[in-house]
Amino acid sequence: MSFEPPSAMAEMAVAPELADSLPPPLSPPALWSVQVDADDAPGLLSKLLAALAALQLDIRSADVRTAAGRVRNSFVTTKREGLLAQGVIDALCGAMRE
Repeated sequence: MSFEPPSAMAEMAVAPELADSLPPPLSPPALWSVQVDADDAPGLLSKLLAALAALQLDIRSADVRTAAGRVRNSFVTTKREGLLAQGVIDALCGAMRE
């Protein structure tokens, strides 16, 4: 499993004469990139999604691949305040052992 910051988000340009009338920009949510490489098994994806949901992480994007009995599941999720990466790793590893 690996964690990486997702690529930088594009910024929006605003005409100078409109800048003063707009509300301050919202900070983009902190995101995690999570990748799981494992042997494929029935119900594995469902278990991984349930583990992320139990941690109250919203999935912003997912890429699911299978080949030759292996899976590579990549997710970009919101980051929850107070939750450490090790907590996510432990939850996903636990889900894969079920």
